[in-house]
Amino acid sequence: MSPLSLVVVVLAVISPILGKITISIEPTGQVNWKTAVTITCGSDAESIPSGDFDVTNGADSLFQDTVAYSINSNDRVTGTEIDGGYTVVISDLMAGDDGQSFKCGANRKGYSEEAATLSVLEPPAVPANLAVVPSYNDAAVSFDAADGATYYTVAYLASGESAFTSASEDLATNTFSLTSLQVATSYTVKVAAFNAAGSRDSTTVIFKTLDNRTPLAPEGVSIIKTWTESYTKVSISISWDSSNTGAASIPITKSKIVMSKNGETDTSEIDGDVKEHVFESMDPDTTYEFSVILVNENGDGPAANGALTVPKPTTRPPTTKAPTQPPTTQPKVSLTCDQGYDTNLIAEAYGDKVTLSCSAVNTEGSAIAWKYEGAAYPGENNAGAPTVEGGQSTIVITANEISQGQYECYIVDTDYSCSYTIQAPEVGAAVESDATSVTVSLGFLTALILFYLH
Repeated sequence: MSPLSLVVVVLAVISPILGKITISIEPTGQVNWKTAVTITCGSDAESIPSGDFDVTNGADSLFQDTVAYSINSNDRVTGTEIDGGYTVVISDLMAGDDGQSFKCGANRKGYSEEAATLSVLEPPAVPANLAVVPSYNDAAVSFDAADGATYYTVAYLASGESAFTSASEDLATNTFSLTSLQVATSYTVKVAAFNAAGSRDSTTVIFKTLDNRTPLAPEGVSIIKTWTESYTKVSISISWDSSNTGAASIPITKSKIVMSKNGETDTSEIDGDVKEHVFESMDPDTTYEFSVILVNENGDGPAANGALTVPKPTTRPPTTKAPTQPPTTQPKVSLTCDQGYDTNLIAEAYGDKVTLSCSAVNTEGSAIAWKYEGAAYPGENNAGAPTVEGGQSTIVITANEISQGQYECYIVDTDYSCSYTIQAPEVGAAVESDATSVTVSLGFLTALILFYLH
C-alpha cells in the first residue's frame, strides 16, 4: 500500500462524514403582523441529539436544551424537540420582529451555523390630521396619507345613533365626501388605514352640518279692523306668532307683509323678529288679502295667508231732529214685514245709549239670540251680553264708530228675525231724549222692538 492510500484511510477513520445544518422559517416570505412563524433547526446528515442544537437571535439564545427565551422583551417563544433538532414558534409578531436574523448551530465540530431572516409586514400607521369641512347635507373629509396603506375605510355615526354607517370600504385616496346627511346634525366620522397585515386603529373627529332651513310659516295670524276718521277709513292690524320657526339656531332677520287689493300688491319689510304690523287709512268696501313671510339668512320661508273684507259704511241722512211723539202716533223707525223686520235707526248724539229689545210668544221654548254684522253677538269689539227676562232679550249699545252697523235678533232654529242698523252721529251732535215702542204680530211670532235713546 502506498503512503498516500494510507493517509486517506486514516482520515476516513478519524473524521466523521460532515453534515449540513439546516434552518427554515414557515410561512416563507413576508409574514403578516400579529401572526406566528415556526423556525425549524436541524441537520440533514445525521441524527444529532436535540440538546446539541442552539437557536439564537443574534447573540442571544432563542431556544436551547428545551429552554425558551424571550424576544424583543416579550415571552412569545415556545419550542419543541424533534428528532435531530428543534421547532421554535414565535407568536404575535410585531413591528420589531421584522428583519430579525435567526441562527441554527450544533455543538459538533465541522458544523457551521446557518441563518434565516424574518420578514414581518406591519399595518400602516393611523391616518393623521383628520379634518372635516361640513356643509348642509354633505361634508368633505381629508387626512394625511399613511405610509404602507393600500386602502382606507370611512364610516360615520349620527348623534343619537348606536352603530356606525359605512361610507367606504376600499377608499384609494385620502379624501372623501360624505353625502345624504341631515342638516344641523352632529356626526362622528372615523377613518382607518389598511394593508395586507390589517389596520392598527382608526382616528375620529366630530363635526356638525350647517343649517340651511328657512323659517316655517308663522302661526296664529290675526287680522283686526278699526274704523277711523268718522267711519270713512279703517285701520287694519295684523299679528302673528313666530316662536315655532323650525330653525331656532338661525335668527329671523326680517318679516315681510304682502297686502293685495283689487289686483294691486304692496310689500312691507320690517327688520327683526316682529309680531305685528298696522296698515293705516285703509279704504272701506274693499277686500284685502295678506301674506306674512319670515326671513332668515337662508332666505324666505313659506307664507301664512289671511283675508279681510271691510264693508261699506252706512250712509248717514241729513241730521234732521225728529220731533218727540208718543209711540202710537209717529214712530221714529220704519218697520217693514218682509220675512222679518227691518229697522233703520240713527242715534242723535255720539255716545248715546241705544237699547234694542225683542221678545216672542208661542215659540215653544225656542231661544232668542243676536248677531252683529252677521257674526255671533257678543263677539270681539262688542261689550255687554244680552239680558233675557220673560222671553224678552235686550242689549244696550253705545252709539260710536265701532258699534254702528247691523244688529239682528232671531229665534234659534226658525226663520223669524228682525234687524236694525245703527249709525252714530258725529261727535258734538245734540242730545235729545226719545223713546219708541213698536209691536208687530206675524203668524205665531210677536216681536217687540224697544229703542231707548238717552
